Amino acid sequence: MSSNKHFTKGNSDTKGNIGISEIVSKPVNNNELAEQLKAAILGECFPADMSKNMGGCLKFSVRGGQLAINHILLERELSPKVLELKATDSETKTVVGMKRSGLKTLLMILDAVIKEEDPIDHATVFVYYSVADNGEFASGKLVVERGIHHPRY
Repeated sequence: MSSNKHFTKGNSDTKGNIGISEIVSKPVNNNELAEQLKAAILGECFPADMSKNMGGCLKFSVRGGQLAINHILLERELSPKVLELKATDSETKTVVGMKRSGLKTLLMILDAVIKEEDPIDHATVFVYYSVADNGEFASGKLVVERGIHHPRY
């Protein structure tokens, strides 16, 4: 069952007759989007990035209340200190990413928070996360950047 409510918009003539109509979907909740985000994180983001890094940011483009594109953002500090730190880190510490148990915790929290939000129609969703030394989810942040589309004249 779809969680979308359908609205019709179109041009009417002088007699009030509606011409060609366009169906526009507006989400009534974020349940379907939450499932899509979790599936993308499990299937693509976790194996490619989260299991290998101690933190990061995932970016999701949402259109019509549906997941359209997901991005994995790579952020690295660029300075001469990085070369010095890299040499000492490789000798002393192996980088561990998020464990599956940490991922499960993150997904449960994300699911609850997304479902509490007002319906997300057009937006960019950012999920920031950090991993504790033991591979568990440490903390994170959800940022929803809503897009407002204006008609073209």
